Amino acid sequence: MSTLHLQPLAYGYMYAPNDMPAEEADRRSRELEAYADQSGFELSRVFYEWDARLKPGLNELIAEVQRTPVKYVIIRGLSDFAESRVLQDAIWERLVETTKVTVIIMHES
Repeated sequence: MSTLHLQPLAYGYMYAPNDMPAEEADRRSRELEAYADQSGFELSRVFYEWDARLKPGLNELIAEVQRTPVKYVIIRGLSDFAESRVLQDAIWERLVETTKVTVIIMHES
């Protein structure tokens, strides 16, 4: 039997480098969850990016979106993708073109 979701499912994605204190990562994750709830989404999972160069979190997110019916990704801001605007745009394009998700930004940067 499948689970009935009254709110559309969304994934979260955020940059959380290894040197980020656990309390800060938890706080940011709770912010994502609260924003999702206030925006009418059920946050199914948060993907953490700990390696800004290799992007294993992004790769895992893309694979998961391709495998599931989730079509929304919530991010705190474009800086969670990368520091430079050029890289932010490239990652945005890769995520959207590869998966056809709608990316929702909590805080415009």
